[in-house]
Amino acid sequence: MELEVKISYEDKGYQLEVYPFNGNLISASHFESKDSLEDTIKVVERLLNKINITEEYVHFSSNCNGEKRRVLSIEDIKNFAEQDFREYL
Repeated sequence: MELEVKISYEDKGYQLEVYPFNGNLISASHFESKDSLEDTIKVVERLLNKINITEEYVHFSSNCNGEKRRVLSIEDIKNFAEQDFREYL
């Protein structure tokens, strides 16, 4: 199964959505601006574990800029909190 993880910024924080490629929303979580990147990545990991993702890659993209898209491995996602979050927006 392949997933698309979308992140956008709203007035009160970040919106994270995880979709399978058939376009149906699996889960969405809202992150207040004060929430840490560590908390964000833990939620991403929980979402991936919840649906028993078996593929090595997920697709990570931004609602704010649909042209900026990259593929991250599960290991990349686990290390996400160590990187600059704005790189993905």
